[in-house]
Amino acid sequence: MRYLFCIVWLAMCAPTFGAEPATVNILTFNIRYATARDGDNRWSKRTDIVHEQINRAQADFIGMQEVTRAQHDDVEKMIGEQFDAITRTRETNPDKGEACTLWYRAERWRIDPEEQGTFWLSESPDVAGSKSWDSSLPRICTWARFIDKHTGRALYVFNTHFDHRGEQARRQSAKLIAARIKARKHQHEPAILTGDFNAGEDSVAIATLRDAGLVDTFRAVNPDAKTVGTFNGFVGKSDGAKIDYIFTAGEVRTLESKIHTAPINSRWPSDHFAVSAKIQWPK
Repeated sequence: MRYLFCIVWLAMCAPTFGAEPATVNILTFNIRYATARDGDNRWSKRTDIVHEQINRAQADFIGMQEVTRAQHDDVEKMIGEQFDAITRTRETNPDKGEACTLWYRAERWRIDPEEQGTFWLSESPDVAGSKSWDSSLPRICTWARFIDKHTGRALYVFNTHFDHRGEQARRQSAKLIAARIKARKHQHEPAILTGDFNAGEDSVAIATLRDAGLVDTFRAVNPDAKTVGTFNGFVGKSDGAKIDYIFTAGEVRTLESKIHTAPINSRWPSDHFAVSAKIQWPK
């Protein structure tokens, strides 16, 4: 009877013991908030190519930035059969402003209800709408722990958007997020950080993240790439700084990472290029 119990117990635990290497696909994508002054590039004119960019990625997780309520609803119509989302705008009123929406493929992943939320990149991170340092606007990070429904493995995903003006704010935001990642409840589980950091690779903010042990997935597999700009201004230029990143922390390996510079139907889905990565869990 004791042996039978052990066999049953091992069978029940099989998803989390001796699991094969598993891959996870991630996309970070600043979709540019909806504004009429973008003319032919305004949101209503590019939802079809945004949808195509998402479809091409085949992502498990999509970290989006600059997502207004109306844009969230549009994206939900595009991908809602495949994805669920965790989202919160950066303003005090959750119905106003932009969000760092974190989409996840619902067939594979479920959220740990005790490990999720949004915090503000400020000296009062739990106060909605707060801002500090030289930040021009409230800025946020939305995060959750996700559990693979098929294997029982779990990981954390954080999605953020740093301030576009305040250098001190970007530096302090990097310190705050690095500390939150380090303090995650399940230390043995990997973490992913996606976002528009408004900071180039030689900035103090990005150095702060690297010094905290986070790995830039793009540089992990493209160490010598030269033309890496991710802000394209709707004209496809890529000669600027890389400001959109996917970082990892913990025991994972980057297999692929790409900046999606190619136009879709002769146009660009956003004023930022999307960035993707494929990572692998070891056994």
